[in-house]
Amino acid sequence: NFYKDPIVNIEILGYSSRVVSVAGKVAAPGLYPLDKPYRVLDVLLKAGWIQNSQTVYLRRASDGKEIKLDTIDLVRGATDKDPYLEAGDTIYVPDPEYVYIQGQVLRPGPIAITPGMTLREALAAAGGVTALGSEKKVSMTRGNAKEVDAKLDALVQPKDVYNFKEKLF
Repeated sequence: NFYKDPIVNIEILGYSSRVVSVAGKVAAPGLYPLDKPYRVLDVLLKAGWIQNSQTVYLRRASDGKEIKLDTIDLVRGATDKDPYLEAGDTIYVPDPEYVYIQGQVLRPGPIAITPGMTLREALAAAGGVTALGSEKKVSMTRGNAKEVDAKLDALVQPKDVYNFKEKLF
């Protein structure tokens, strides 16, 4: 029940010895083959894009150098800020940075920061103020500093804590 002197044809459909690693806050982390020249954006799109992070880190396998990339530059098509990948490179997408909204808002809690985000935009992401809340009575705590009044058009910074208070009437 064995073949004597069989003739076998092998066809190689692709090589996957050249890979790049994708880790962190992407939909599908893992190893991605470099079967043609890819830029960082190309592989991030294959990995399901990023989840709320503003930065991406590329660690070169050749020299261990780490390059910080801005996601806005990547999506705008700035080819000078979207390098080609080399075999063994690692792309890492860190956790997003947050601002914290509390008090009289519909959905208090952490809000992922986007580039150029204002307090008004963070408030909208938190669902807006409740019927008892006031957009004019909001305070901010930044780091270990004491609580100060905040303006809705101010830019938010990571780890800021905003407290929307009740209106008087």
